Amino acid sequence: MLTSLGSGSIAPPEGVAVPAAGMAAADANDTLNRTNTFPFDVLFDDYHEYYEVVSELQRFANDFPDIVEFYTLTDLIPAGQTWQANEIYGIKISDNVANEPEFYDDPDEETLFIVGNHHAREWMTVVTPMYFAYYLTHFYGAPPTDNDGDGLVNEDPIDGVDNDGDGEQGGRVDAEGRALFDGIDNDGDGVIDEGIDEDPIEARVTQLINNREIWIVPVLNPDGYMYDREDPSRFWRKNMRDNDENDRYGDTCDGVDLNRNYPLEWSHNTQGAALIGDDGPELTVDDDNPCSDVYHGPRDFNDDDGDCDEGFFLNPCVVGDQNTGDVTGVDEDPPDALHDDKDEDGMVDEDKEGGFSEPETQVIEYLTWRLDIYEDYPQDQYLADYQDGITRANWPDMFVAASDGEYIRNYRSEAHDMKHNIMNSISYHACSELYIWPWGYKNQDPPHELYMENQVKGLMNLTGYGNWKDEGGYKVSGDITDQLYGMQGSFSYTVELNSCGSQGGLQGGFHADPLLIRPTVRMHLMTNMYLLDESPEARIG
Repeated sequence: MLTSLGSGSIAPPEGVAVPAAGMAAADANDTLNRTNTFPFDVLFDDYHEYYEVVSELQRFANDFPDIVEFYTLTDLIPAGQTWQANEIYGIKISDNVANEPEFYDDPDEETLFIVGNHHAREWMTVVTPMYFAYYLTHFYGAPPTDNDGDGLVNEDPIDGVDNDGDGEQGGRVDAEGRALFDGIDNDGDGVIDEGIDEDPIEARVTQLINNREIWIVPVLNPDGYMYDREDPSRFWRKNMRDNDENDRYGDTCDGVDLNRNYPLEWSHNTQGAALIGDDGPELTVDDDNPCSDVYHGPRDFNDDDGDCDEGFFLNPCVVGDQNTGDVTGVDEDPPDALHDDKDEDGMVDEDKEGGFSEPETQVIEYLTWRLDIYEDYPQDQYLADYQDGITRANWPDMFVAASDGEYIRNYRSEAHDMKHNIMNSISYHACSELYIWPWGYKNQDPPHELYMENQVKGLMNLTGYGNWKDEGGYKVSGDITDQLYGMQGSFSYTVELNSCGSQGGLQGGFHADPLLIRPTVRMHLMTNMYLLDESPEARIG
């Protein structure tokens, strides 16, 4: 159980005992001296319950009000909560949060967007972004410090290399023979990778926070996460949608795979099966069967662009009709990678077939879209107008008038002509030690393939992970990585944490051994810092 370094305000479930806030100095020093790591590492000896995560997110905002803003993200969506009446929370980390309106993203500061726990059973995806939040808040504004007590300052930054030569040997080494972080206890003393990346440069953290915007959503799927934590034998993947509407949550046929519930190329690969490596579980790529672990959610069946006239027999509402002229329909121009105007009405991607049916994915829809809105649009008016489907003149080029005078989203403008602030995005998953980037729904390179491939090569050099394309991974449609790249202009990556089998003699997989938490979250400081440090000029324009 998490023992906070500060105080939070979210109460635990009734009957759950909570340790006293803070930790004894002796305990902290003993841990620091034994592992040459950071004081907050003691909080990552086990996985965190959802209420603990929320409490810590609130504490970050309370303890660091100048750089952390706490958000109830479900306030953005029409339902206002998940299927089981829970909230989804996140934080924004930047140097000017106290002076910005809610849900505003400074267009002059590039954004890194991180989300964990699309899939309930993938526990490591929660602690990994949480550790990053601890790291950023702990070192922001700190003076140059000898963190490892060797008399030197800032000599061993977060780069995966033992720069000061005091790290354990026997694992991966670089060209000069220096130890590299590999997440394995190579010297058999019970401590993993001691001596590597132990004395970071505080000024680097401060400089990045002062010039970047970092959004972290550690638990996108709170219903499913709590359900799986309650009984780990469930290995629950989906959210908790009551598909059979019997008022019981958790039946075999309940739930939607949130990472198949995004509109771009939704339901494109509803076929076949594949293996995730030799030691991984068998999964169907994408499924319209609610009983499947990869059920992509219900079809939309809505006339999103308002061109269907049910009152006139010559203009029936025909599902999927992509003809023009007198016959119009619903679901006729779903979001696709080419942004084709399938119904030739001057708009693209405006009449989806499916996706965004779930409160959790709607949070991503509303939040990421909100981050592209200009500052001068009032926040309360934005939310009211967005939920009512109307607009005002100062939403430049984001809406066009439909035939009935109402306004709808101009996806062509949104996808291509606007300045997008989310430069890089990471969706954490488990397991297989791989990096994944678009396209996921087909075996074809995206327009920015060379840039993203080079980014991934840099990450692979740091972590030793592989990549999906070299491994011949199965196709995935309706996932967040394709969605954020294709519709939000973000260089988007899925990171599959940990091996699906044994890792350094410890069990990996969805519920990886808690002893793997520290090396995993420490390793992916490198992933996060690498992408955070990327050049602003690299943005998709």
